Amino acid sequence: MHGNGIKMTEIFLSGWIDRVRAAEKSGDLFVAYDLAMQGLTEHPNSVDLRYLATRVLARSGATNHAAAMYERFRLGRQRNTDIASLGARITKDVALAAATGKRKALRIAAAAYGRIFAHTPAPYPGVNAATLYFLAGDRERARSYARRTLDASNTGSGRTSVDRYYRFASRAEAAVILGDIDLARGSLREAARQLGTDYDAAATTCRQLRLVCRITGTSLDILDIIRPPAVLHYCGPALTRSGFSLNRQYERDVKDKITAHVAHYKIGFVYGSLSAGGEILCAEACLRAGAELNVVLPFDQDESVATMVRAAGSRWLRRLRTCLARAKSVTFATADSYQGDNSLFTYAGRLAMGMAILRAQHLATAVSHLKVEAGSWDPDTSGYAINLKMWHAHHLSSHLLPPATPAVATRAAPTATRPLRSMPPRFTRALLFGDVHGFSRTPDYLIPVFQERLMGAIAAALHAYDKHILYRNSWGDAIYVVIDDPVVAAECCLDIQDAIRKARLTRYGLSSGLALRLAAHFGPVYNGHDPIRDEPTFFGAHTTIAARIEPVTVPGQVYLTEAMAAAIAMANAPQLRAEYVGNVPMAKGFGSTRMYSINRVG
Repeated sequence: MHGNGIKMTEIFLSGWIDRVRAAEKSGDLFVAYDLAMQGLTEHPNSVDLRYLATRVLARSGATNHAAAMYERFRLGRQRNTDIASLGARITKDVALAAATGKRKALRIAAAAYGRIFAHTPAPYPGVNAATLYFLAGDRERARSYARRTLDASNTGSGRTSVDRYYRFASRAEAAVILGDIDLARGSLREAARQLGTDYDAAATTCRQLRLVCRITGTSLDILDIIRPPAVLHYCGPALTRSGFSLNRQYERDVKDKITAHVAHYKIGFVYGSLSAGGEILCAEACLRAGAELNVVLPFDQDESVATMVRAAGSRWLRRLRTCLARAKSVTFATADSYQGDNSLFTYAGRLAMGMAILRAQHLATAVSHLKVEAGSWDPDTSGYAINLKMWHAHHLSSHLLPPATPAVATRAAPTATRPLRSMPPRFTRALLFGDVHGFSRTPDYLIPVFQERLMGAIAAALHAYDKHILYRNSWGDAIYVVIDDPVVAAECCLDIQDAIRKARLTRYGLSSGLALRLAAHFGPVYNGHDPIRDEPTFFGAHTTIAARIEPVTVPGQVYLTEAMAAAIAMANAPQLRAEYVGNVPMAKGFGSTRMYSINRVG
């Protein structure tokens, strides 16, 4: 019986490990983390589950939390190459993000990779040691590791295309450190042949090579050999009258120009809406060129179609459905109805632009904007001008195609859905929601201490942002805050987490497991009045989104919806870095959403 019990335990443990790895492979990093932690409640001494939980945190951008967990689980004592590589990767991420003591941190990370390279003479740990020593200013040691990396890259052909890719990419990085640019270019060309469509790997290589190129003075053009395809955001006015159609020859000319534009700028990913006219023409041309289409509609699909397409006729409706069927993703900027509120078009345009910038940042590639003038109705010209000004603040390129608009029947707007009663205006706001993980296990006699120390730390952090806070509330261990600016809101979230970490709660008898799960969203909400509390308030569909993602947020971290991350990307805040962490199921069965982590750049 004893032997059978051990065997059953191993089977159950193996089941947990398989589920965690499956979730991680599918990109559901939050699900993977929760599964690993659930598995650890049944198998607290499982090194595999400890390793997987920590790795998921590192991949999700929760670097500091991953570093703490790596230490708490004593993974550094394990003699396993994968575990050692994870520790080196975490140390490297901490070093690259460090605001102070950066060189010392880089040397520590380099030494960690050096120890792995000594036992596993593969190119990847060797070149990481070389690059980190190089960034730390230890050029002699960096060149020594680079020469050894070249030697290691000459042995073995690699079992898979991924292995071969990293062998050639590591060889190229070592060659740049050694100043052999011809060897670097040749190695990158070989790496590109192995790449396929694994653009994440290419982006990682580009980001690290860029650091080395800048120090060595090597032209960044070398990255073009391996750079992922570029990203495009497009938009255009809509056709709005039944029976009016663009001249077929004109349509062909416009699509040919778009196709040439896509080819010239090596576009592989596109973001935009699907109004009749220029936008559908652009989507069709991009799909024909093999680019990935990502659609952003301003509101509910039926109402978006009725507002932007149906009046132009059945031919455009059929083309819309074809584009939607072939799109990689369809995002609704809001579930709210139109009600003649053209600010929703501005919000949707800003969301699509921000999503394009985020994708380009993730892929370490170029991004541009294209306006296709083949329509008659711009719903919010002033809003578009504001968005374009924000775009240009990044020094990003924009193009107009074609320069002259063909004659159209009218510039009249489509008929808006009339609200049943007068509604207050909607404004885009940052919405923060958080609660404290572990609060339910706090004994009653410590609740006053919890309120004073932990909630007090949050209140003190919020106080610094009083002039931007439009509303705040708390109940039990939960907080809800409305802020007028997405960048300010992100800074506030990070300050709240810093304040809790500095509060040293265990000195007052509180559990070390207490951690705030904090989520943020950016969207249009109504300004109104709360008749019960007799005070100003905010309401609307978007006010609940942050509350739905908070329960699946990693404790101690700040996570953002894609709308919030896009707003920060559009605001050009170089001190902040939003990183994609997965398509995450929201609480209470409200579907899934793309999630980002936010951290400061050192």
